[in-house]
Amino acid sequence: MKYMILSVNGNAERPVVREFVDKAFLARDARAFREYYATIVPGVDTTISHEFEDGIQEDLAIPINANFLWPDFGV
Repeated sequence: MKYMILSVNGNAERPVVREFVDKAFLARDARAFREYYATIVPGVDTTISHEFEDGIQEDLAIPINANFLWPDFGV
């Protein structure tokens, strides 16, 4: 959170922000901040819509991990 918060009460000095997060940012406020941040942070939608041979259509998520770029072909 020290890197996400840009200023405290209009003061953008990094030591002030660090001290606020370490000593004054209450746990319930930090949780509310993280929940709000999760709703506004941009992301990538990795779901695709796939229709199977039997006509059933399903939304599937593409797993983006190390195996996505370097697939393990069962070797």
